[in-house]
Amino acid sequence: MIDFFPDKSLFGFKILNSFHSTLVSYSLVIWLLIQINLFNYFSISSWSSNLFILIANLSIFILIVNAIIRPRRKYKTIHWLVFNFPLWIYLPFLIRMIYLSSVKIFN
Repeated sequence: MIDFFPDKSLFGFKILNSFHSTLVSYSLVIWLLIQINLFNYFSISSWSSNLFILIANLSIFILIVNAIIRPRRKYKTIHWLVFNFPLWIYLPFLIRMIYLSSVKIFN
């Protein structure tokens, strides 16, 4: 079977598998939601806060795509689906936040 996806990144680091991508995605989502609440609490709406939201959301999007592309062969499919399903539900909100923060940055 031909493997289309490399095991190492451009810089020589090992690429995360599906399980690790999912765990990092969940931790980034929690961290991002805490930061957004702090931005709203202190009424911070600046270029740098929108840039932070854009970069964090793009990172989460890349990790979700990596989790979909590289499913683990050790786990059953049902466990993989249950573990990743909340991220798939979060995906439309993520795309909306990417769009809104990029509009605020470039306007």
